[in-house]
Amino acid sequence: MSLSEQESHCIKLTCDHLSSILGGGWTIDHVLDELYPEEPTPEVIVNNGDISAAIEVKRLTGDSVSQNYYKYLLHCERHLVPSCGGYYTLTPPVNFHLPMDIKLFKHIKREIERVAPSLEQDETGAIKVPRSGYVSRGSETASPSIYCLHAGPISELLTPVMEKIKGRYMLVDKGLEHSFVTEECKKAFQDAVVAACESPLCGITKPFDWDEEWELERLPDGISEEKDSGAVQIWTCTPARAIRESVAECVYMVLTNAVRKFEKRWAQYHILILDRDTDAPDQYITEAIEELGVDELRNLDFIYRVDGDNILRCYPAAIKRSA
Repeated sequence: MSLSEQESHCIKLTCDHLSSILGGGWTIDHVLDELYPEEPTPEVIVNNGDISAAIEVKRLTGDSVSQNYYKYLLHCERHLVPSCGGYYTLTPPVNFHLPMDIKLFKHIKREIERVAPSLEQDETGAIKVPRSGYVSRGSETASPSIYCLHAGPISELLTPVMEKIKGRYMLVDKGLEHSFVTEECKKAFQDAVVAACESPLCGITKPFDWDEEWELERLPDGISEEKDSGAVQIWTCTPARAIRESVAECVYMVLTNAVRKFEKRWAQYHILILDRDTDAPDQYITEAIEELGVDELRNLDFIYRVDGDNILRCYPAAIKRSA
């Protein structure tokens, strides 16, 4: 397997660095994947005529949560494209996270198929997303007020409802934050809540349904040369996680996979390059490596981190060994 452009870049930076600390001109001697296609190996062996080093390049892309997020994001980007083609952004509520269940995915795909053909470039529309909940009555004699699990009575969304009801109520609406694009849809929701408050069945947890909206924007055609058939990008993010724990998991996964490439001695030095493709703080990356200890990294002599055109050592050399 040939080296990617980024792998070649990381290896060149490493060779230049080795030249600065060990002398000589370092070049690739062997691409090990080509010599040992059935065996886990480092990427290459490099040497300066006197000293050799085996180099493996691994990307730091994020923990398992982040990797699954990118996988689902790419899946949606490809499979939500309507038959009319085009490039779109879809904006769900702020607390929406991937993955979505298959029922919601199919519904959103149908809605995009319905709305997209009517949109010109740079125009926005709205797909409808069904919601349900029920109203609980707190007091019929209290001053008019209504809360929901996302907003209070003085919110822009519920103030019009409060002005039309008598008593105190709670709208039990588990799930995503409310999302409306058009005034018509927002008013229909408010009218549905008023009707539920006035219903004789109020307080018996009888659910009622309404529609909410997510904004769909059509982007200029040809905005991405890599996705000539179109794409739907969902504006969302992963659930919150502790940064230090997330970085530690990411580093552990990468190192576990890398160490198996060095189970036997390939060269005088074994070097792992971490190609940084994450915003993780440098300190957390170094801490995560140090916590693994010498035993788990026993066959690695150096670990370097590459960030753009910069290379930084983050694990010191072990006892020098000869090949």
